[in-house]
Amino acid sequence: MLKTLEFVSLKIPFKLSFKHNSAERKETQTLIIIADDGIFKGYGEGCPREYVTNESMLTANNFFSKVKSIIIEEICDLDSLVLFKNKNAPDIEKNHAAWCAIEIALLDLFAKQKHCSVEKLLKRNELSGEFKYTAVVGDGSVKYFTEIVRQHLKLGFNDFKLKISGNAEIDYEKIAILKDLCSSCTIRLDANNVWENTADVVRYINRLPFPISALEEPLQDKKLDSLIALSKEIKTPIILDECFNHFDDLQKIALYKEAFIINLRVSKMGGIINSLRIADFCVENGIAVNIGAQVGETSILTRAALFIANAISPHYIGLEGGYGTFLLQNDLVEKPLMFGEGGVMDPKVLLDHEVNGLQLNVLGDNLKLR
Repeated sequence: MLKTLEFVSLKIPFKLSFKHNSAERKETQTLIIIADDGIFKGYGEGCPREYVTNESMLTANNFFSKVKSIIIEEICDLDSLVLFKNKNAPDIEKNHAAWCAIEIALLDLFAKQKHCSVEKLLKRNELSGEFKYTAVVGDGSVKYFTEIVRQHLKLGFNDFKLKISGNAEIDYEKIAILKDLCSSCTIRLDANNVWENTADVVRYINRLPFPISALEEPLQDKKLDSLIALSKEIKTPIILDECFNHFDDLQKIALYKEAFIINLRVSKMGGIINSLRIADFCVENGIAVNIGAQVGETSILTRAALFIANAISPHYIGLEGGYGTFLLQNDLVEKPLMFGEGGVMDPKVLLDHEVNGLQLNVLGDNLKLR
């Protein structure tokens, strides 16, 4: 039985700022939920983003305050969690990041109560193997860009996602620098909704100095129909991130599956259960999936993304995140989930196999970084 549910607003400074067209961050914008039954504690994380799902820390806290006592009263296991989720779907739809943190905390707790992993609780294959990550490089000066790229290349990355400004002269120079340093690397670009119209996107894509594998969120107009129209003008696949927030959109996207890639971020999609449903649909219908991350997420959300990657492996084109204390001054766990050489993470080395649930040993003192 659940005894307490706690909301923690977490602010951890970054070691360097991270910039893209929609925002620049120097610290986390993260909420942590702690679910406590008096014996075990479950931990969940969500990252509200105003420009993604119209959520903020304030709206997340308001939602939490509204549902806290009801959750404690009504949710005691996985079945009651799913029942509550379905019954309160309209409110949850507006508060995906907050619900994500609540759901992950409860899944972590219930798995600990059953002395099993979250994978086993949800009847999925246990986490296994290694996971290769994509290098994500923020927007900034050419000098900054070159330094960050060199650091990633030194680690052995060969798959890159570049945040762009839309200024062709500067962006093209950066792409040329990366290709000069690593001619064999793959590149996808994230525009973060920088362009006002289709013609500007077409012009930019047609003049690129090197081919790219995909273009993420090109238009300020986030309507799916606008992106379908754009997809008919360019051959480059379009990654849907901010433009994809609802499962119901998948039926339409499936009609144009050659043109689109879903960027699946667990916090954006409202937790593991929703994300798993989306991932399964994409695999079954041949829609490409990129497993994304929130800038500044801790090892809790990184672990949640690994659940999805493991569940649909090898049916995803890229995996983002895993930066841990490469970016954060501190993480919340004893052994942060981070990639190593070649951008590869081996979770069996980093996870605490004496702990059930998410298999993370969360350090209470680090939760005081508010």
